[in-house]
Amino acid sequence: MKGNKPICHYCGESKTVNRHGTAQNGYPRFYCKSCKTTFQTSYIYKGYEENILRQIKRMSEDGYSPERISYELKIALTSVRQYMKHEIIAQ
Repeated sequence: MKGNKPICHYCGESKTVNRHGTAQNGYPRFYCKSCKTTFQTSYIYKGYEENILRQIKRMSEDGYSPERISYELKIALTSVRQYMKHEIIAQ
């Protein structure tokens, strides 16, 4: 990854991103000075991927049940419910 800094998942900045150790799974963690958040560029669990969160949101807006979303995306039902709960609180 020499020379290529990752882009922050939250604010989209790349110039203010620095390494921030490693996660328990061995993947490198990064810290964004702009928005003061940490993130990884890849995850072991599909439920943490940004793309999955967008899919959960779209499917729930289309009327899919949490059980159906979990089945279709092959992620834990608890992950779907946590995301949906977080979205309801944020609104």
